[in-house]
Amino acid sequence: MDDESQAPPALHDRLSELPDSLIISILSLSLSTRDAVRTTILSKRWKDLWTTVPSLDFMNHSRDFICGALARWQGTKLLKFSINFYPITLPQHSDIDSWLLYAMEKQVEELSVDLRYIGAYPDRVEYCAPQRLYSCSSLTNVSLISCYVEIDENVQWNRLKSLHIEGLNSVSEQALNRILSGAPLLEELILCFWEISENLNIRSTSLKTLHIGRHNRDFSGVVVNGGILRIWAPNLLTLQISAVFHGMWLLDVPSLSSAILHIEMREDEVMLGHFSPSATANYRVFPSICNVEKVTLSVWCTQFLVHVKKKDMVVQFSNAKFLKLYVHDGWEILCVLEMFPNLMTLKVKIDQDCCLTSAEEIHAALVACNSMAPMMTFPSLSLLQLKTVDIYWWIGEASIVPAIEILLENGHMLEKMMLRLGMYLANPETFTLAEEKVMSMSRSSPYAEVIISKNR
Repeated sequence: MDDESQAPPALHDRLSELPDSLIISILSLSLSTRDAVRTTILSKRWKDLWTTVPSLDFMNHSRDFICGALARWQGTKLLKFSINFYPITLPQHSDIDSWLLYAMEKQVEELSVDLRYIGAYPDRVEYCAPQRLYSCSSLTNVSLISCYVEIDENVQWNRLKSLHIEGLNSVSEQALNRILSGAPLLEELILCFWEISENLNIRSTSLKTLHIGRHNRDFSGVVVNGGILRIWAPNLLTLQISAVFHGMWLLDVPSLSSAILHIEMREDEVMLGHFSPSATANYRVFPSICNVEKVTLSVWCTQFLVHVKKKDMVVQFSNAKFLKLYVHDGWEILCVLEMFPNLMTLKVKIDQDCCLTSAEEIHAALVACNSMAPMMTFPSLSLLQLKTVDIYWWIGEASIVPAIEILLENGHMLEKMMLRLGMYLANPETFTLAEEKVMSMSRSSPYAEVIISKNR
């Protein structure tokens, strides 16, 4: 709202007819604090309405603006308090302390502090939240980004339901233990760090959602370097781990229904197909999540399951209905599918940026698929109960073609197969050749619909 005086009179009149309580609710839900303050120029009635809005959201505001807004605010309780700074507006630590103490005095429920740009200044040290924060019993939701978490006393977060901690340095095992023991109602925990160099022990009977690492598939994000990650959470429903492991991970999560494992080990293990004794020891993790309904596996996890299958150490994910795989080739898909006998939805991403640039090359690759097919078997046809298949396929990775053919031939309940062809730098004729190849394949399901699209 850059120029509120230009608002249509009819709209202004309709808003003015609303009771104050409803207008305050609208300001709280739909406007930033800066825009809420700007409504004071609309009329005398609007002059002080913003001062009782129970939500204060300061994003890239100056120190003077925040101090002035807090001095004028007349509410008795804060439902939400948020501060977010860009490099040019980073305040002093003492200012942040005073603002957080103000919010705690107003019994704030949802608190967010985002100082991720603090690293733009080499002479700045990571902000450390005041100790009083950890005894603020009114909090239900806390997000601390680029804030150093150091806890000297017991935590008293008796109402806390969600906690997000993100920064360069991981939380110490002692601090995390104090948080978990002092937050008996905690249901969601998100931990995002660059490195975990010591043991991390997560024990909670209340946790339902746990994320460790980046939210996206960033394997270079958190590194578990030599420590042991232990998770004991009997009521956990959703687990997401995105990390590079050089240590051990142990899980005890009997109620888990969704597992997203973007796990990697050392690069040489992935490239050479070799798994060290420490990596093989982590095999025990997969039996501990075999009852999940939704599974997402990184390239390393997929290759690891193929590896243990060769050693007759197969895990059966009998309850899984949804599977998302990152793979290097089509053969890995078929190997892993044997472990998911009741699967209904399969999503695959060929994690390889290879693409052919001429029609002759793709034609040769597709012809070569005919010789690959006999080597790619699917011995337990009764295991396949798929209804939906969605594959993102780089046009140059030809091994996926016989895998698609086997899925179509044995997918007796298949309803839809979506093929998204990556065509970056590829000759347009390659799409036509690939489409003709796939469309000519026989299908065991009379209801199977095959849809092919281009992705660049």
